[in-house]
Amino acid sequence: MAVTLEAPARTASGAGEPPEHRSRFARWRAAARLAARQVRRDWRTSALVALLVALPLAAASAAAVYADSQMPTAEEEAIVSVGGTETWLRIVGGADPSRQQYLDDPDWVEYDTTDDGSRVHDEGERPDSPEPFVPQDTELLTLTSTSVRAETAGGEAHLPAVIGDIGDHRLDGRLDVVSGTRPLGPNEAAVSPAALDRLGADVGDVLRLHDPDVTLTIAAVMREAQDADEVVRLFLPHNPALAAGLDASPAATTWFAAEWAPTADEVYDLNAEGVIAYVPALAADPGDGASPAFDTSSLSGLVFAGMTAAVMAFSAYLIILLAGAALAVSARRQQRQLAMAAGVGATRSDVFRIVLLQGTVLGLLGGIIGTGAGIGVGAWLVAATADGSSTHPWGLHIPWLALAAVAAFAVVVGTLAALAPARSASRQNVIGALRGARRPVALRTDRPKWGSLLILVGIALTLAGAGFVMWVTAEPWSQWTSLLIFAGMAGVIAGPLVLQVGVILAGHWLLTVLARLLSRVSLGARLAARDAAAAPSRVVPAFGAIAACAFAASVVLGLVGATGEQSARNWYYQAPVGSVGMWVSTYDYETFEVFPDAAEAEEEAMAALDATSPASVGVIRATLDVRSGGPGLQADAEVISPELQRYVSCADLADGDAGWDLCQSPLGAKLGEVAGSGARSQINVVAADELATVTGTAIPDAAMAGYADGAAIVTDEAWLSEADDELIINTWTYGQFERSDPDASPEPVAATALPGIAIDAGPMQMGREIFVAPDTAEELGLMATFQGAVAAYDDPPSQEVQDRLTEQLSSIALQFPDGTDSAGATLESGPEETATWLWLVLAGTAVLVVGASAVALGLSRVERRSDDATLAAVGGAPRLRRSVTFWQGLIITGSGCLTGAVTGILPVLGSVMISSRSGIDLSMADVPWFFLAVLGVGLPLALAAASWLVTPRRSDLSRRTAIS
Repeated sequence: MAVTLEAPARTASGAGEPPEHRSRFARWRAAARLAARQVRRDWRTSALVALLVALPLAAASAAAVYADSQMPTAEEEAIVSVGGTETWLRIVGGADPSRQQYLDDPDWVEYDTTDDGSRVHDEGERPDSPEPFVPQDTELLTLTSTSVRAETAGGEAHLPAVIGDIGDHRLDGRLDVVSGTRPLGPNEAAVSPAALDRLGADVGDVLRLHDPDVTLTIAAVMREAQDADEVVRLFLPHNPALAAGLDASPAATTWFAAEWAPTADEVYDLNAEGVIAYVPALAADPGDGASPAFDTSSLSGLVFAGMTAAVMAFSAYLIILLAGAALAVSARRQQRQLAMAAGVGATRSDVFRIVLLQGTVLGLLGGIIGTGAGIGVGAWLVAATADGSSTHPWGLHIPWLALAAVAAFAVVVGTLAALAPARSASRQNVIGALRGARRPVALRTDRPKWGSLLILVGIALTLAGAGFVMWVTAEPWSQWTSLLIFAGMAGVIAGPLVLQVGVILAGHWLLTVLARLLSRVSLGARLAARDAAAAPSRVVPAFGAIAACAFAASVVLGLVGATGEQSARNWYYQAPVGSVGMWVSTYDYETFEVFPDAAEAEEEAMAALDATSPASVGVIRATLDVRSGGPGLQADAEVISPELQRYVSCADLADGDAGWDLCQSPLGAKLGEVAGSGARSQINVVAADELATVTGTAIPDAAMAGYADGAAIVTDEAWLSEADDELIINTWTYGQFERSDPDASPEPVAATALPGIAIDAGPMQMGREIFVAPDTAEELGLMATFQGAVAAYDDPPSQEVQDRLTEQLSSIALQFPDGTDSAGATLESGPEETATWLWLVLAGTAVLVVGASAVALGLSRVERRSDDATLAAVGGAPRLRRSVTFWQGLIITGSGCLTGAVTGILPVLGSVMISSRSGIDLSMADVPWFFLAVLGVGLPLALAAASWLVTPRRSDLSRRTAIS
C-alpha cells in the first residue's frame, strides 16, 4: 500500500528581515559568546594577555593624568595670574607700531624685522608706567620684584622681595595668606613660609631691612601662587623709605587693572606703546589672536608629539608581539574545540571571529584595568611631586577623553594581536585537529628575501637620514630648517626599526639556520632549537619584543655615554674636584679700575672661606681681560695676553673641514684665545706653597724649583713653544682693537719670553692654565688683581656650610655698584657620572627583557608539556629538560638582545655623523661598549642561567598526546 506524504509548507522568515542580515549578526553574537566562554575557560592565558595590555596602558594613563594636571584650566590660570582683578599689564619696551602679542600667551611678542633680523621700526623710549595708555578712571595696583638686605637668623642676607599692594584683597589668588592677617599699613609686611624659617622669626616679630634701613612688623605668612615651598620671598608694602632707597624698575613691575578689561584691539594698541596685557576672557577665547599650536621656529612641539607617538607605537608593538604570542598558544590549545565548532557548521569566518573577538575582549579588559590603575598612579604622582605652589600641579585633572582614547587604543591593539592567531586557526585541518594531530610549520621561501631587503633598506635609511641632516645644517638657516632636520632625524631613527622588521620577517628562516648550527652542540641545544623553529608564532614575537627593548636601550646607552664623555671634556671646572672655588670681582667692568674698598672685600671673603675649616687655601690673583672693556677704558690701557703656540691654523683648512671647530687664527693665538672656544686665558699669580691646592695636584720638586726661579707652570703644553718650551707674553694697547678695519691684524707692542714647565694637573680649569709666582709677576710688571681662592678639604663641607658661605659672599658683593656683584662659591663635584645612568638603563632593560622572556618561556613550557611527557617516558633525565630550558632562553633572549644592541648602534652612528657638522665633538670611541656587550651577550647568558635554575614541572605521563 502506497502512502503519499505531503511536505509541510515553509513558513516565511519573520519580520521581513533578510536571512543573510539575520545570519550575519547571529554569527557575530555566537562568536562573541564562544569567545567570552573561552576567555573564562582559559583564564590563565587570558589574565596574561590582559596584563600585557594593561601594564603599558597604565603607564600611558598615568602620564596623561600627570600631564593634564600640569596644564591649567582657563579659570585656574586667571586666578593665579590676576587674582580678583581684571587684567595685568607689563612694560616690555618702547613704542613700536608693529609689536603684537598673542592673546593667550602675552609673553610671546612679535614685531617686524628685516632679513638680517634687525627691527624695521626704531623703538621709542621705554615708558615708566602704562597709566598714560589706560582709561583715566582705571585703578591700577602694582607688584614690583626686587631684592633687599635683611637681618636673618645667621646674620644678614640679600633676599628676593615683592613691593606693592600686598594688602589688597583683590589680589587674593595671586597672593595667598597662609597665616596671620593681610598687611594693611605701610609698616606691615609678610613673608613666605621658607623666609620665616630663614629669618628665624614668627608672625608679629620685627623685620629689619638695611640699605635702606627700615623696620617692619611681620603681619602674615604669605605665598605667591607660583612659588614653591622652598622659595624665600618677602612681601613689602608701599613705604616712603623703601621707595627712596630701592630702585623699582618698571621692567620688574606688574600692574593690575581692578575694573578694566581691555578688548583685543585695545590690547594691540597697548602693544604698540610697549605694554603687554593678560586678559582672562581673551586668553580663554583668543580667536584669531591665538598662538600657533606648533612653533615651526623650534622643534619643541614636534619633538613632544613625536615622542608621544613613538611611545604609543612602541607600546603597541610590544603588546601585539607578546600578546599575539600568548593568543597563538591559546588558539593552538583550542584547536580541538574550534574543530568541533567547524564540524557542526561553523565556517572559517566564524572560527576567525571567535579567536579575533578573544583579543578584542581581552584588549577591552586590559584597557579598563590599565586606565583605572593609571588614574590611581597618576594621582599619586601628582601628589608626590607637588612643590607647594598653585601651578605644580594646578590640580588633579582627569582627562576622560584621553583615557577613553587609551581604552579604545587597547581594544584596537588587542584585536590586532589576535589577527595572526585567528588567521592561522581558521586555516587548520578540521579532521587533523579532532584527532589531535599537529601540522609542522612550513617555511615560506619569500620571507628571507623580503627580510634581507628590509635590512638593507634600514641601513640605507639611517645613513641617508644622517647625511640629509648634515646637508641641511650646512645650508643657510630658514623657517623650514627645523622641520627638515626633524625629517632627517626621523630617518635616522626609522632606519633601525625597518631593519628590525626585516630581521623579524626572516625570523623563521634564522631559527631554522640556528637549529642546524646548534644540532651538533648538544642534545638539549638541538631540542631547544628545533622547538623554536617548529613554533615561530611563539618564538619570533618574543624575539622581536626583546629586540625592540634592547634596541631602545642600546640607543640610550650609546647617546648617554657619548654625550656624557663629551660633557666631561667640555666641563667648566671652577676648582679641582672636591674643592671649593670662590670668586670675587672687585673692579669696574667698564674701566677695569679696582674699587677703593676691594681690599676690605678680599679680607671679608677670605675670612668667610677660612670659617669653613679648609685643610688648605690657595689665593688666586690674575691679569684682567682688558680687551673686553667698555667705552670707559683708555686707548693706551695695556692688554696683557699669553700667546698660544701649538695649534691648527684655520688658514690651512679647506672649507667644511671638521677641524674648523678646533682651529685658531694667528691673531687669536697671539691674543691667547684657546683653540676651539674663543675664550682667552689669563696669567694667574699664585704663591708657590699654594699652587698644589689651586691645581689640585702635587707639583714635582724640579718644577717647583723652576717656578721659584721665574719659570711659568702651564697645565697645557700648547702654551709653550716647541723649540725651547718658552711662554710668550704679549703686550698690546686697547686702542689697537678699535680700528674700523675688521681684517686688521695689529702686532703686539712688546713681547716677553719666560721658561715654561708643563705639568699634568688632570681636568683643566678654564682660564687657569698658566701660573707664575708673585715675584715673577712683579718683575714682569704684571697688574694682577684678586680673583678668588680655592679651598681643599679633608671632608667636603656640608650643604649648610656652603649655604652660609654663599650668603656671606652675596652680602660682600652688594658693596659694589650694579653690574659688579660677581661673588660666590661652589663645591666642584665635576661632571655627573654617566655610569649610574648607564646601569639604570641596563637595569630597566633587564626588567623588560625578563618580562618578555618570561612570557615566551612560560608559553613554551605550557605548549611543551606533551613533548616533555614523551621525553620523560623515553628516559629523558631532568638535567636534559633543564638543558632544553637553558638553550630556549639563550636562543630567544640572545637573538633579541644581540639584534637590538647591534641595530641600536646605527642611530648613535648617525648622531655622531651629524654632530661632526654641528661643533659637538661626539665620538664613537665614547660609546660605552662594555655596557653594550653586557646588553647583547651578558644579559642573555644571565637570563638563560636563571631559567636553568628553575626546576621543570613534573611531567604527567598519563596525558601524552598521540602523535599522528
